[in-house]
Amino acid sequence: VAGEKGFCVHDMQRLKWRIFGDVTQERALKVVSMVWSGASILVARSTAEGGELILFDVDRLDLLHALARVRVRALPTTMDARGDCVLVLDQAGVLSTYRIAPVGSRRSE
Repeated sequence: VAGEKGFCVHDMQRLKWRIFGDVTQERALKVVSMVWSGASILVARSTAEGGELILFDVDRLDLLHALARVRVRALPTTMDARGDCVLVLDQAGVLSTYRIAPVGSRRSE
């Protein structure tokens, strides 16, 4: 569930809702889209400069412990994930592909 005042997620395996640890941080997030990627969740949020993609570990919903943050020029509107790849469509109609991988890992060709 996402909106102008943050987001929360339901973990179907644990049958628990996960909420943000810091209410002040959560209220600063104007979430426009989100998608699961393995045990992580990728959130697209609106900023004054355009948008930002933030990757969270579902067990640590906290801006200080975000796994990755990427600023984007146009606001993301739609996202989808398959495996370690994420597709992001923004308001300008640009489709971007991102790969989610641990630091230092390399994809074998």
